[in-house]
Amino acid sequence: AIGYETLQTANSGEDYNVAVGHQALTSLDDSGADDNVAIGALAADALQSGNQNVAIGKHAFGTSTDGTHNVAIGPFAMYQPTRTVVGNVAIGYKALQQSTSANMTGIVAVGYEAGWNTYVTAADHSVYIGYKAARGIGNGLIGGNSPNVIIGGEAGMHMTGSDHLC
Repeated sequence: AIGYETLQTANSGEDYNVAVGHQALTSLDDSGADDNVAIGALAADALQSGNQNVAIGKHAFGTSTDGTHNVAIGPFAMYQPTRTVVGNVAIGYKALQQSTSANMTGIVAVGYEAGWNTYVTAADHSVYIGYKAARGIGNGLIGGNSPNVIIGGEAGMHMTGSDHLC
């Protein structure tokens, strides 16, 4: 651990975690929270439990308290998920920031603000690639237990329905 208040609440039960930067992994406090990497100011700062997450960039994977097998690379990538997140990939500035669902599982967002501010219901296993791809999808409009594939600059912005290939 390198940086002010990194791994601040960790005790002897959290193993093989790496924290570099101001308050990176500062809230980690679960004996099963192992193998996490957080690099950057406030990276994975609220994570209390979960394992094998990678957060690189300022506020990457920030405010999430529980998650496993996630990758967040870029400033504010996967910042502020409101539920349990498992197996997601967010690469790029604000990729998957402020995204919510019952639980977010297996979503891939690559690009500047890809999947930013999306409110999805059961859209697990979706793919958003490109500049602002799937940005701002509205509450409950994407779902039906069906994944969506949205590729291209601003593709799928404010889209409705499910089973989309854009």
